[in-house]
Amino acid sequence: SIMEAAKRLGLQVMGSMPFAMGKYFDKWSAEQMLTFCLEEKDIEATICGSKNIEHIKAHIKTAKEKR
Repeated sequence: SIMEAAKRLGLQVMGSMPFAMGKYFDKWSAEQMLTFCLEEKDIEATICGSKNIEHIKAHIKTAKEKR
């Protein structure tokens, strides 16, 4: 996988756009997608953003609970 190759090369993986601009909200919640990124041992950091302050607060809450 890409993550395994990065690890072999001594690189770190950063998750960007974990919500895929809403593309998969019909399958998973934002919390589920963020939790996947936070619990995946090979992802060092995840960048997620929103224009909605309530969404950001929910992301922070999830991150605090999962890390």
